[in-house]
Amino acid sequence: MFGKKKKDQAKEIEIPFKELKFKEKIRYIWDYYRYISLALVLFIAFVASLIISIRHNSQNYLLYVAVVDGKMSGYDDGSDYLTKEMTERLKPAKKSDKIQFDYTYTFKANAMDQDPALSQNKIYLMASSSSIDGYMTSRKYIDFYSSRTDPFLTDLRTVLTTDELAKIGDENIFYYTIEDDSSIPLAVKLENTKICKDTNFTLKDACYGIPASSKHKNEAAEVIRFAFDL
Repeated sequence: MFGKKKKDQAKEIEIPFKELKFKEKIRYIWDYYRYISLALVLFIAFVASLIISIRHNSQNYLLYVAVVDGKMSGYDDGSDYLTKEMTERLKPAKKSDKIQFDYTYTFKANAMDQDPALSQNKIYLMASSSSIDGYMTSRKYIDFYSSRTDPFLTDLRTVLTTDELAKIGDENIFYYTIEDDSSIPLAVKLENTKICKDTNFTLKDACYGIPASSKHKNEAAEVIRFAFDL
């Protein structure tokens, strides 16, 4: 009797589900498995980021700049203004020495994908393996990875001279307060430079900094010198 009653109860649960419309079924399943699904998506994103980072490390980059939420003409085939100008400026000694401004990153939330999480994890992983030389993003996110005890970006006083910083001007420098309450120059503001004024660059309030883990700080600093005609 008891077993029969349980079967009847199971049928009562199954029947309403069968009668649900397709969208309602999807919603029903999502309510039950959303946390598992989200965990799976994040795990896949992490693995994908790790694979991309490993593949990136197998390339010989003289300068690699991660550009977040900004694009310009030629961004998808390496013919963009920044890649061409920095290739001319740095004059790589070998054809294998690559210069790339990677415009595939986004921190903007989209309802149908996990692009922000993927981009954020990828940048973090690549910076951890010294695979990013420049970080170009909006003022809102320039200090996204920084903390008072561990700034993500390089103190610009270590890669630029006092005279160069003076020519750039305090109004074009992003200062960050560290644990001893002193402020250090971590990035430059690009909105008044030719990078933004002479191109169709879509990044608003553009800023640029050099990750502390970069292997090519001198080359990365040349982007700043180019922007401000130093």
